[in-house]
Amino acid sequence: MKIGYERFLKRRAEFESLDKNIKNMVVKGQLMIFKKNENTRKVNESNRKYVHFNYCFNNNLPICCTTYKNLIGASYKYLDTIIQHLREHGIEEHIYGNTGRAPKNMNCIEVNYDIAHCNHGHRT
Repeated sequence: MKIGYERFLKRRAEFESLDKNIKNMVVKGQLMIFKKNENTRKVNESNRKYVHFNYCFNNNLPICCTTYKNLIGASYKYLDTIIQHLREHGIEEHIYGNTGRAPKNMNCIEVNYDIAHCNHGHRT
């Protein structure tokens, strides 16, 4: 409520208009600013790092993680992946595993021969 509906939607639209790589970099930059502390806890004989963030709107209005995810139009999985990549690789660009390859769900390609064989104004 403190943000205001119009301000929230405007910021969300700005995030949605960003290229995927740019959005990742913006979110990483914000997370670096939001980072509160990093604790190491012993869980089942393994050391795990837990990172906590103070999420904010316009760097002055504290918001919860759910509001932040809604603001940037992201899922929990996306944010978790970005946090993990930031922890392991810093602000280096995130290269996705499927880059340069056809999608796994692409079993066949349908070719429309009407379009493929149009003569584009050429006489045959």
